[in-house]
Amino acid sequence: MCETKDYVIDQHISLEMPGTARAWTDEDEQERFLAESGAYVKLVLRFTDDLDTEMYAEYLCDFLNSVDQLECNLLLQAKANKIDIFHEELNILDGFDASIYTVEDLRQKIEVFLSMGVPQ
Repeated sequence: MCETKDYVIDQHISLEMPGTARAWTDEDEQERFLAESGAYVKLVLRFTDDLDTEMYAEYLCDFLNSVDQLECNLLLQAKANKIDIFHEELNILDGFDASIYTVEDLRQKIEVFLSMGVPQ
């Protein structure tokens, strides 16, 4: 999915598996296992540095509107200028609705993240 987004200049993807007694079996369907085990995909996106918050918000809005294709829950983190500009759990398996995110709301969230600066 990231390869179709030219605004994503780098990404890191990992499957995170919290401590669980649920074990994978040959009979398991991927979606059911991910839902029952609490496993999720952590996706860290890196955007081009030094763009305005409106552009980052448009990128995020576009990206969020494409994640419903996934068959797993997602912890989405986006970075620019070595700062997190977005960090949120997306419950894709529970009927995620990207329409709750507007460009204006995302811009405001990004401004908050940017005001916090680089973690020390």
